[in-house]
Amino acid sequence: MAITGGMNIITNSDVYAGLSKGHFLSSTGGCKTWDEGADGYCRADGVGSVVLKRLEDAEADNDNILAVVLAAGTDHSAEAVSITHPHDLAQIHLFSQMVKRSGIDPLSVGYVEFHGTGTGAGDPTEMSSVTKVFANGQPRTTDLHIGSVKSNVGHGEAAAGIMAFIKTLLVFQKSTIPPHVGIKTGLNPALPKDLDRRGIVIPYIATPWEKNSSQKRLAMVNNFGAAGGNTAMIVEEATERPRIGEDTRPTHPITISAKTPYSLQENLKRLINFMETQPHVSIADLSYTLCARKMHYNYRVSVLASSLKDAIKLLRPHIDTALNQLPTNPKQAPVAFAFTGQGTFYIGIGAQLYRDSRPFREQVNRLNGIAQRQKFACFLPIIKNSCDIKDVPTVSLHLAIVCVEIALTRLWASYGVTPSVVLGHSLGEYAALNTAGVISDSDTIFLVGTRANLLETHCKPATHGMLSVRASHEKVLKATDGIPFEVSCINGPEETVLGGALEDLEALATVLGKAGYRTIKLNVPHAYHTSQMDVLVDDFVKLTSAVVFKAPKIPVISPLYSKVLASGIDVSYLAKATQGTVDYIGGLNAAWESGVLSKSTLWLEIGHHPCCVSFIAKTLSDTRLTAPTMHRDQDNWTTLGKTLTSLYNAGVAIDWAEYHLPFEQALRLLGAPTYAWNNKNYWIQYSGDWNLTKGQALSDPNFTKAITQAVKGFRTSSIHEIRSENYTETSAQIVTESDMTDPALKDVIEGHAMNNYGVASSFLHADMAFTVAKRILDKGIPNSSNIGINVTDFEYHEPVVKHYSPTKAQPIVVSAEADLGKRQAHVKWYNPAKNLWYCHATISYEDPSFWLSTWSRSSGLVTSRIAALRDLAARGHADKLTTNLAYSLFGKLVSYSEMYRTMKTVILNKDEAMAEVELSSDTAGNWTVPPHFIDGCASLSGLILNGGTHFDNKKYFYVTPSWKSMRFAKPLAPGGKYLAYVRMIPAYKNSFVGDVYILQGDEIVGVVEALGFTEWPRVMLNRFFQPPPIKTASHALDASQLSSPLTSLGSGATTPVSQSSQQSPFAGDSKIDTSLPITTPPPARSVHEKENKCELPPPKKEASGRYVRAKEIIAEELAVDIRVLTDDANVVDFGLDSLMSLVISQRLREELKIEVRDAFYLEISTFGDLKTLIR
Repeated sequence: MAITGGMNIITNSDVYAGLSKGHFLSSTGGCKTWDEGADGYCRADGVGSVVLKRLEDAEADNDNILAVVLAAGTDHSAEAVSITHPHDLAQIHLFSQMVKRSGIDPLSVGYVEFHGTGTGAGDPTEMSSVTKVFANGQPRTTDLHIGSVKSNVGHGEAAAGIMAFIKTLLVFQKSTIPPHVGIKTGLNPALPKDLDRRGIVIPYIATPWEKNSSQKRLAMVNNFGAAGGNTAMIVEEATERPRIGEDTRPTHPITISAKTPYSLQENLKRLINFMETQPHVSIADLSYTLCARKMHYNYRVSVLASSLKDAIKLLRPHIDTALNQLPTNPKQAPVAFAFTGQGTFYIGIGAQLYRDSRPFREQVNRLNGIAQRQKFACFLPIIKNSCDIKDVPTVSLHLAIVCVEIALTRLWASYGVTPSVVLGHSLGEYAALNTAGVISDSDTIFLVGTRANLLETHCKPATHGMLSVRASHEKVLKATDGIPFEVSCINGPEETVLGGALEDLEALATVLGKAGYRTIKLNVPHAYHTSQMDVLVDDFVKLTSAVVFKAPKIPVISPLYSKVLASGIDVSYLAKATQGTVDYIGGLNAAWESGVLSKSTLWLEIGHHPCCVSFIAKTLSDTRLTAPTMHRDQDNWTTLGKTLTSLYNAGVAIDWAEYHLPFEQALRLLGAPTYAWNNKNYWIQYSGDWNLTKGQALSDPNFTKAITQAVKGFRTSSIHEIRSENYTETSAQIVTESDMTDPALKDVIEGHAMNNYGVASSFLHADMAFTVAKRILDKGIPNSSNIGINVTDFEYHEPVVKHYSPTKAQPIVVSAEADLGKRQAHVKWYNPAKNLWYCHATISYEDPSFWLSTWSRSSGLVTSRIAALRDLAARGHADKLTTNLAYSLFGKLVSYSEMYRTMKTVILNKDEAMAEVELSSDTAGNWTVPPHFIDGCASLSGLILNGGTHFDNKKYFYVTPSWKSMRFAKPLAPGGKYLAYVRMIPAYKNSFVGDVYILQGDEIVGVVEALGFTEWPRVMLNRFFQPPPIKTASHALDASQLSSPLTSLGSGATTPVSQSSQQSPFAGDSKIDTSLPITTPPPARSVHEKENKCELPPPKKEASGRYVRAKEIIAEELAVDIRVLTDDANVVDFGLDSLMSLVISQRLREELKIEVRDAFYLEISTFGDLKTLIR
């Protein structure tokens, strides 16, 4: 098998420019294939793939065969006038070779998919070569239809071939040739004039192309390239294969899985929608498609359904629980096999499986053949339900039970389910020993048959029997008060079976009934596991002494000895088991104590009816799963399907193809819904320009020199010095410097303290951006009095924390490049102490009157929400906060000085809030837009997250790494009174966004759009908000520190971020995707969202207390139950990645004084490996 295809993703404009200069591209629109005005092609994105298989393999695998490739080949136009010019003789040679290889008549080809780019040279040449081979003027029995997908979707370039091929496959599949839309005016006069005479049809409307019973439809796909290559293939429609037989199973497993909870939920939704919109679909085909033809992942849901309606009903509740589902782990799903004894026997055991399942039938027939060769009677009538139970001899009955169990074991193995331990009950012990590799198939049959023969010879039937009592052994002893009896089986805590003479059992039943215990006389002819069996033991040992017993390959639980056997199994053991008590409880408890069984063990009963699973469930109450293989009152396939879905949900890897194999020829692969990817945006924005350098660095000595020459006479509170600036008619460049230790910034930085350190807030950076933008506006754009500044796409990758050295400067550099024609500038911030460009934004120069006009349409909605919040507060349904209380709540994260405390009243209701803001009459400096004014109006968003009760701000803190747009149509005036309103909503990956509206009266005068916050564990505060080490930083930066980053400003989205910034709450994954609509965010799930409770074993006591605490820390950060972090659990399956590893390593250092690398997750593969790191 091979997967092949093509992909073309258009990421920049450079290729457009090159192709245009080469006269490849149309200047008037799409590809006008065969049009008289054809002037080139239109580029297209495209991704496509197909699966290629040998025909016989595809047929054997029951694949949906879309078409058969009869021949394919490539040649090159070596004799063309140029490398880009097609050559008709080369194409004719290629087509002729394809016809010869495929052995077809070229006149029988009914459709040709042209390359058809719509170029002056390509179209006529290709039409000429096609007509000379496939429409050469000789009479055709059918028309030759032609088309080109490029006229519909454009030229996919690297994906053009796969696009054309897939279109041809769809033509076969839909039996329709789509209309050709490339001819806009008239037919290209350079094309042959006799197309009609040759039988060539250009379909201007959708044209049916029906199947023909006498001849398969044929098509050709042609492609050529700018490098002179020609590729073509002859494709034939696939033979429609009839269904053979029918799927007689009454119920069908429906499975859904995913790699993440989100994808599981979406997969469920898609499947339910598919079933609701496609009610004609066969439930059997759907089961086959979902189970046998799809990959399976660790987040799983499966149900057993009899119809689509039934499946929808069973699956729908799982949509609500999917996000809380825990992943399965195959390593945590060992399966134990419990083999049934003789009880509850019936004629027709395994009848449906024998009828439908060839593997099961072949095993039963093989075992029956062995029995017959050993002179035992045929037992097949018992399975086929073709005899009366009264006529069945003991030998045949016992052989049927054991051989069916052996066949079932082999069937389960074909499904991928094999036991980790076995336990047999009475007669079932023979099948258990066979499964463990102790005795062979032939010896098993010989032992069972010989024992049954001796029973018939030495034990008279209907003289003895067995009595089941719903009471413990101790209670039976007490109730019988000295009446003699023998205990055959101790099956469960309240399940005891007595054996003996029938008259004794009747007396016991009477006594026990009076004592209030329920008794049931079992339908068996003998008192097994009592002294009645003594007469046959010696002969059994003599007759079977030659049987070879091997050491078990897997643990064998002995109900005779109440222990796990690893050796010592021989004929004498089986003889003792025949007459001794079956202590099922003792065997189970011994296996539990030895560690062979655990709470993760899944129990599967191998036998004709579930008996043992109820004993196991009652004895081992914490068992995850107990399930039967067959049930006397159910169709075999229904019972088997229920158990398979249960095992699948528990994490067992099921070979569903084997399950469906008996019916595969009657089943078809459906076009079921595709996988719901947990999509992320990885787009890299193009950053080049139209210069030859494409925006890359130039060595310009004049400009480099200018950087070191400061501009005198310009200073604000946030921008202290212009290091250089340069203006032309179309562009501007400016580099500024600020010192965080300068007295002008002291109050603003120290007044915004986080973790007790002053931090340069994002709103301080906003004033820097406004200041630089205004400088460019004043110097570079004439008549700029009515132009507004919009700070857009702001992203803050690294917090800047002030150090407290009185003698050392802490410079921050701002550089900007403006395209004055586009009214746009790109701004970046550089931290010399870390050699890091840590922040960027884009400036847009716009019309503020347009902003006001746009906002006026939203003012009614915003004011109505403010009124609603006031009403809620008046009625006591929302929290009304005073200034002191609001900023006290803020104190959980940010300590604000008095200059920032401008919110006078706050009303907070879950994720929504409004504030009455009164700005100080003193700007406290020379600012463009004072940062403490912006903070007073916009920090309401942070209060919702860090101070409210709707978010978990005890365990997490929320910081601002970005916004999409910040605009003020009117200045924030000193002493001004404003209203602020915001509602915070989830964005993605533990991020939240909100639009902050700032109103003066009822008029919106400012908006901070998509103000984003990222959630981080509070343990990271100390790590992220520490001042940098105090180093000597030159106040006069040299050109080498600035020239390279400065001259590659381009788009802010491509800012290089150092490794250190990836360890910041402002960096990497914390970037807000502001392209998402604010009003319709995608579903988000917080890392601290509670997982669903599951019944798991209690955590084992570890030798190392530090190791246990380390696992607790990891479980807390991963938001999982510590009990799922077993030693063999894979760290990747639980989402332990670089960022989470960073958080955990910090907590390990702080809480346990354990030094591990930040990327310690790379050093371990399982959680058990932690022991090597934690000493």
